[in-house]
Order: sequence, then C-alpha cells, then structure tokens
Amino acid sequence: MVASVTSALPAPNFLQLFNSVPGSYLVLDHELKLVAITDELSNAAQVDREDSLGQFIFEVLPDDPNDPTGFEVWRSSLLKVLETRKPDVMPIVKYAIQRKDGGFTEKFWRPSNTPVLGRSGEVEYIIHRTEEVTELQKKEQESLEAKNKSQESEERMKFALNAAGMGDWELNLITGKAFRSLKHDQCFGYKELQPEWTLEHALRHIHPEDVERVRAAHAVTAAGKDELNFECRVIWADESLHWISARARVERNTNGHPVRMAGLVWDVTERKLAEEAVKKSSEALQRSEETFRTMMVTIPQLVWTCLPDGQCDYLSPQWAAFTGISAGEQLGLDWLDRVIFPEDRERTLVHWIGAVEGKHDYDIEYRIRRHDGAYRWFKTRGTPVRSADTGKISYWFGTCTDIDDEKKAIRDLEEQRALREKFVDSLTHDLRTPMTAGKMTAQLILRRPGDPATVSKLADRIVVNMDRADAMIRDLLDVSRIRAGEPLPLSIKECRIDQIIESTVNDLANLHGPRIRTNNEVGHVAGFWDESAVQRIVENLTGNAIKYGHEAAPVTIRLNASPEWVEFAVHNEGEVILEADQKVLFNPYRRTTTALGGGLKGWGIGLTLVKGMTEAQGGTVRVESTAALGTTFIVRLPRDSRLHV
Repeated sequence: MVASVTSALPAPNFLQLFNSVPGSYLVLDHELKLVAITDELSNAAQVDREDSLGQFIFEVLPDDPNDPTGFEVWRSSLLKVLETRKPDVMPIVKYAIQRKDGGFTEKFWRPSNTPVLGRSGEVEYIIHRTEEVTELQKKEQESLEAKNKSQESEERMKFALNAAGMGDWELNLITGKAFRSLKHDQCFGYKELQPEWTLEHALRHIHPEDVERVRAAHAVTAAGKDELNFECRVIWADESLHWISARARVERNTNGHPVRMAGLVWDVTERKLAEEAVKKSSEALQRSEETFRTMMVTIPQLVWTCLPDGQCDYLSPQWAAFTGISAGEQLGLDWLDRVIFPEDRERTLVHWIGAVEGKHDYDIEYRIRRHDGAYRWFKTRGTPVRSADTGKISYWFGTCTDIDDEKKAIRDLEEQRALREKFVDSLTHDLRTPMTAGKMTAQLILRRPGDPATVSKLADRIVVNMDRADAMIRDLLDVSRIRAGEPLPLSIKECRIDQIIESTVNDLANLHGPRIRTNNEVGHVAGFWDESAVQRIVENLTGNAIKYGHEAAPVTIRLNASPEWVEFAVHNEGEVILEADQKVLFNPYRRTTTALGGGLKGWGIGLTLVKGMTEAQGGTVRVESTAALGTTFIVRLPRDSRLHV
C-alpha cells in the first residue's frame, strides 16, 4: 500500500518579489505616500527603504531647489492620474538625486505613472515606472552640440567663401547633375541661381578655344586622377569675356569608379589682366596675396588689413595716393600719427584697441589728412576674418569711406536751421514795430475823436505802418514759394523799365539823399514785365548798395538794352563780397560775412527775392565784386517775359 503525501506550497512573499523585480518601480497610495520601491530604483535614487516607506514621495525624493522643473512635471503627471484615473507617460525629465552630502546629482529619467483602481473605481495606488537615461541624454546632447558646431562651421565656411568671391559646387558623375551656390552661377554671368546645371551646360559658357582643355581635365580625373585644377575663359550673356579658376576632388566608390566631384570656382578676371600686364612688362608673377590686393584697388574706398594684434600690414594704393605718403611709412601704428587729425588720435586708438580685444565692433569716424594738407572725414569699418578651422582671427580687413561731403551737408542743414531761427527772431521783432506803432496810433485816435485834422493825420500813419507790415508779409510769402519751388504770382503787362527805375530812385532819394545816380544809355525801354516785381528788384539791390556801400561814394544804376533783352546793373563801392559768400549769397537767410560783422540788421531774404522774381520772368542775376572795381549786381531780363512764364 502506497501512502499519499500531500505537501502544501508556502504562500509567496509578494513584497519581497516586488522589491526584487528587475527595473525601477515604486508604488504610491492615493495620498502620494511611498508604499513600495524596488531595489534597483532604491539604489539608483539612494533611498533608504525602511526610513522612507509611508512618507510623502517628494520628501523621499526632493528635487534640486535651484532647478525645480522635474518636480513640477512629475507632480503634474501624478495629479493628472489621480484626476483622470488613466495612465500617463511622461517625457524625458531631468530630476536631480540628493546625495548623502546634501548636494544633488543631475540625472535624466523616462517615467510613466499607472493607476490601480479600487472596487469603487477610485485610484488606490499609482505604480510609477521609470528608466534612467542620463547617459543616453548626454550622448544625444553631445550629438546635438556636435551637429550645431558642424552647422556653424558650415556657415562660417559659406561666409568665408562668399567674402572671397568663391562659389562651391558638387557634380554627380552618375546623373550628370550639379548642385552649387549662387556665387558659382554668378561666375558664369547669372544674377540668380539657375534651375538646372550640368557639365554640358557649363561647357556651353566656356570659350571655344578652352572647351577641349576643360573636357580633357575632366577626362583625366575620370581615368584615375583625384584632383581637378584648371583655369579657363567664359563668355557671359552680354558677350563679355571673363576668367574663372576651378578646383575639385573626386570621390570614388569601393570599385574605384568616380561617383562624385566637389570643388570651388571663383572669378580671376582681374588677376588674369594683372598677369598679362606683368608679362608685357617682363615682370615676375605676383603672389596670390598680391593678386587679391590688386583686386582691392578697384573699389573707391581706402582699403587696409591688419594682423590679429592690430598692427597694420597693408595699405591699398588709394590710401597712399590720398595721403601722399608711401604705404611702408604708415604700417604698424605709424598711420595714426602720420595722417590722423591730432584731436582724433586718442579716441581712434582707444576704439581700435577695444575692437582688437573683442569688446566691440570697429566702426568709427575720424579725419584723414589728404596729400595737400586738407583733412577729410572718413567712415571706417573693420571686420575680423576668422579661421574656419579654429575660429581665431586670421587678420583684420577694413575700409575707409569718404563722408566729408555728407558731413558738410549735415553742417549746412544745421546752419540753415540756425539761420531760420535767427530769421524768425528778426521777423518777429521787425513785424512787431509797425504793428505796435499802428496800435498806438489807433489808441491816439480814440483819445481825440473830435479833432478831424489829427484823426486824418494819425490814420495816414496807421496806413503807412500797415503797408510796411504788409510788404514784410508779402516778402515772406514769396520766399516761401521760392523755397518750395512754386511759381510766384506775376502780373505781366507792357511797361517801361526806365520809368520804373526812375520812379524807384526818386522814392529812395527822398530817404537817402542824392547818392543814387542813373546812367541810361538807351533812353526809353519798353517791354512786358511785372512792374511791381521789377520795382522790388530795384529797391532791394539799390537799398543794399546804400546800406553796405561807402557812405561817401555814390550808388550807380546803369541801364542797357538790345532787341532781345534789357539789363540794369547796380554798383557801389565798399567792402568786397568774399568768393565763398558769393556762392551762397542768393540762398534764403544767408548774409555776407561783412554784413554779419558790421552788425547791420537784415532778414537775409532780399537777394533770394531778387533772384526768384528775376528768374520767374525768365531772367538772370549775378554779382561781381572786387577791391578795385567795387560790387555790381547785374540783372538781365528778356524783352517779353510772357514767353518765359
């Protein structure tokens, strides 16, 4: 008889099994207190299981207070699971682990949170599973940084190629298609990148005498040579002839067959022309660096280069021609003392040192002495050219652009603004005089309303003052029209210019005495003009002659005429009008140096009105002033101004 033995299996210790599970797990209750944690995660997170069970999870695993990002992400995920009762897979998150010394070690995790629902459907537990991916994350970061550096290096290379005028290209020797940069197509005369390019396309642009040589160069590379190097002529669409230089390397497959060719192309027309000139004069070939510098002479700016430490090693021929000093005498920092304006030297040196030390860009304005001793303003910019391999400065390249004319234009504008402000002040004062006089006269009338004789006399005085104010305003409006390029209102009719001059002289004689003399060589002179405008021209010129001429010397008005024109000249003796003043004499608000120095008041618009009213009638006005002959303003008008309006 066989005895039956029944042996009962011991109940499994599920907590022990969970702790030993391979992987990083922990269990939280619905209050986010730690219920269980696997050995693997306990070790990775440096958690003492016995001391941590039953504690709030973020007290067990506190995040770095200086970077709480991981805490916020994990906390949000746990709350989401409690609310939705659905699993939540978190993105890779950085969550630092606190060390025994209190510091934190940066770690990256790929976690997920899964709810365990009770009978009521509410979340009783949350199983948190995570995987440490710190090393993987670091490798990805290193890969990204390497990619960024590669892109930066490529961008620097593109910048350097573009700055050097080089175009890069790549030819697929299997399909025959080429990929290239815009600079490549520009070497063949195109302004924009062409939609398609092949070797045959390139050959159609090459000079017929060079085609076979270029084909042979390509054939040699196909036969086994790994480098392509040739120069040839190309014909642009406008039939102009240019030279290009091309260099490339061939890539082969495992069978040794060429599959790809990549290289550079650049325009060497200027160099070729220089080489031809050197051959004709039996001189030695210039080095490639000298060829580059020869190309620099084609630009109008003064060109220079400096070593990385800021010492100048090259000055273009334009610089030497402008300064009148050989380039060799200005290298290093000698240019600073030799040609820079003394007051600009210190700030220029400080700015240059700061740029060399990398503190700021080199962008400055200073004055350079020309060969004749005159100083002119230049805008100077310098750019560090860096090595594509090391990123260090290889040399500095810079230009100096003449901005002296722009500076003068700005000064002229500022001077014009100052003149306008003075003009407004003078205008305000001069207009107030007749207005005040008229007002006071009107007040006198109010005090004596019963005295007709006095009232009449005072009324006449008001009219005179108002006429003065009206004439001022009329002159001001006419100058505004002239400055705006608008036509002056004219009333042209037949009149006699000799009578206009005689009448004007008589009126002025009442004020200034017998100083004014007329010299009419032609008698009656009739024509078609604006009588009022001619009168104002004569008044302005004669008034100026009296005002600025010698008091003891006469003012002479000479009249002359022909069938086509009439001319009158107003002459006085006195201070010479400087040549510089003559150039701007007819501009608005401009007064001569003599007038300003003499303290004589004026608006500076009288001669502007003279010129504007003369030209409005088809005429011209000019001035001649010498110490021997005095000053003469000459006005010439056509006989019939109607033909010129």
